[in-house]
Amino acid sequence: MAELVEVLQKDCLNSNVSVLDLLRKARFVAQKLDMKEMFEFCTNEIEGYSKKSVPDYRNVLVEYKAFNPLKGWVPIEVPSGPLSSILERHVNISVGEMEEMLKRDSAIACISVPADCQQQLCKWIGLPFELEIKSFFPKKEFIRIFNIVRNKISDWALDLERKGILGGEYVFPTDEKENARNMSITNNFNAPISGSNIVGAATNSTLNLNNTNSFDYEGVKKLLESVQKLLPAGNFAKGDLEKIQQDIDEIKESLSKQDVPAVKGKLKDLADFCKGIAGNVIASGVWAQIQPFLC
Repeated sequence: MAELVEVLQKDCLNSNVSVLDLLRKARFVAQKLDMKEMFEFCTNEIEGYSKKSVPDYRNVLVEYKAFNPLKGWVPIEVPSGPLSSILERHVNISVGEMEEMLKRDSAIACISVPADCQQQLCKWIGLPFELEIKSFFPKKEFIRIFNIVRNKISDWALDLERKGILGGEYVFPTDEKENARNMSITNNFNAPISGSNIVGAATNSTLNLNNTNSFDYEGVKKLLESVQKLLPAGNFAKGDLEKIQQDIDEIKESLSKQDVPAVKGKLKDLADFCKGIAGNVIASGVWAQIQPFLC
């Protein structure tokens, strides 16, 4: 019979093993070794985060829609400024719920919006009466989250092996348990995952907004880099994608000349174009992130 840790490593590489089953096995190993951080990570992913702090890799870019009894789900235009931050939401549901949602035909997932947030949206946006509001995003975000979870478990299992902690069929020897207790965890289970988030650097604080009289050239460069990374996930029509790429190229050219009016003008063109692409969460996010640079 293979050692427990070896089985866990193999399961991390086996796409036929569901993420939920993988988490259950990892939690079992963590509980056997009395490794509380890993046990809590697995428990949170299995049960959902509820009111607990949700890790950054579970952030997604969303589009809000209100239910109109006559027209169905109608997109809500979230204005720039204080409200633009709510375009990024934490997915706090359990991995099991995500796996069930992935089985459905639609490519778009929706999650409920807390009642207090719905009331604020209705008030701030000026809706005439309180409507049911939900947030929508591509279900491929679940796959991205699953890949991160698999990688975290895999890294942890490899760390165990490097420390000589392998286990038997269902038990760990006393010396291996002692090694585990003295083991420093190199895998920060709640840490942000660089470059893996669909919102990614486009919403991180690394986009230093201009708080002086000088224009934030570096912030715009990082914004463009982030947009470029997000484009493949956007399911854009070919013509729309070409137009966005053309705008990006023109902004880069203006940046190289340090022509601030031209940069702002072309950023506005890009923002307006993205705003006009209805129902595309990536385009909505690009529009929201450009707004601070137009002030």
